[in-house]
Amino acid sequence: MDSEPEVVEFGGPAAPERHPWLLPVAGALAVGLAAGFLIGHRQRTPEQPAPTATVVNPIRATGRTCAITLPGPGGHPDLELGVEVRNSSAQPVTLRTPGVDLPLGGLPIARPPTLSACGELPGITDTILPGGDSTWLSVRVHVPKGDCPAAQPVLFVVNFRSERGDEQANVGGFNDLGTVPYPTCT
Repeated sequence: MDSEPEVVEFGGPAAPERHPWLLPVAGALAVGLAAGFLIGHRQRTPEQPAPTATVVNPIRATGRTCAITLPGPGGHPDLELGVEVRNSSAQPVTLRTPGVDLPLGGLPIARPPTLSACGELPGITDTILPGGDSTWLSVRVHVPKGDCPAAQPVLFVVNFRSERGDEQANVGGFNDLGTVPYPTCT
């Protein structure tokens, strides 16, 4: 027997495999990526549409309101409520039938909304309101006997025609009738 011990190695680094095709493939891949990047960045991006101007409603409340009591059925007073509106544009608008929004219900309409101030005869619809001019909208509501109209909102809506076509404006009015004097309320 030999006197030299036998050495056996386990797991050492393996000899690297040579792949002669790897270098040309890596080069072609790098060239393709670079070409794709340049082509992609040279393409024209589609133009974004210009932001559209916000359409501003030309009919606005002036802040002036009116409220009067008138004789109602059985001698119980009705309330006539009104709001002044202005055409804030330079162009005339044609006012159509006004409307009223009674979010809590509660108050029956005694006379439909009209183009007039409190206490005036109803106005004519399809009235031209020149730019900068103002007019009144009003409605007459019946307050049921024994009731107090406090906390009831009465809000006005204006239907009109402008150069853009038929439109509608919510112009506010009375958020709470608690500030309106009424004979049976204390």
